[in-house]
Amino acid sequence: MKLHRHYKNKAYRVLGTAKNSESLEDFTIYEARYTNPLGQIWIRPTTMFNGEVEIDGSRQRRFAPVELQIESLVEAPLSQLQGITPLVKEIFPDLGPNWYAPQDSRDRRYTLHVAHVEGELVGFKLGYDQPDGCHYSWLGGVKQDYRGLGIAAELLKAQVESCRKLGHTKLQTKTLNRFLPMLLLNLKAGFRITGTEASKRGLKICLELPLQ
Repeated sequence: MKLHRHYKNKAYRVLGTAKNSESLEDFTIYEARYTNPLGQIWIRPTTMFNGEVEIDGSRQRRFAPVELQIESLVEAPLSQLQGITPLVKEIFPDLGPNWYAPQDSRDRRYTLHVAHVEGELVGFKLGYDQPDGCHYSWLGGVKQDYRGLGIAAELLKAQVESCRKLGHTKLQTKTLNRFLPMLLLNLKAGFRITGTEASKRGLKICLELPLQ
């Protein structure tokens, strides 16, 4: 994940590495994840960014990478789906209170992948089995403050790995045409466009990823 925490407890997103055109020294480019009156985008020699500082006699990382924890539930019960309702409602405020319970939901096998950062639930990926060895990636999202850190990509990767272990032959999904980041994420992961369909919310693009 691209999130790092400064030893003074400020959070930063690493944007990449650049070289000094004269010395060829590597510089890390990073963005403050809070409002900084001096500026949001910063650079620092990579050796310094990855280096250590001494605080009260002990050595610690100047910028420590923040770990992303993903929990995978390959046969998620309805109680687990209910547990992520606050997050779902935050990401999709237009969904009703029974978003997780279509009439035939109890006959489905769900897969649920949830992402935590420093103990906080920040994202999820939810799918369910379909006939003929297909798994449908139904719903997923990441909290606004944690987008752009690669969390959605890691959740999708975990979902694909689970589907392969379960023996599914393909993973399908649909996304609205206006959700460009989700479309690009799926295409980058190897999904191919198989068609479109009209819906009340707009044009949906159908995608499929072969798993075997």
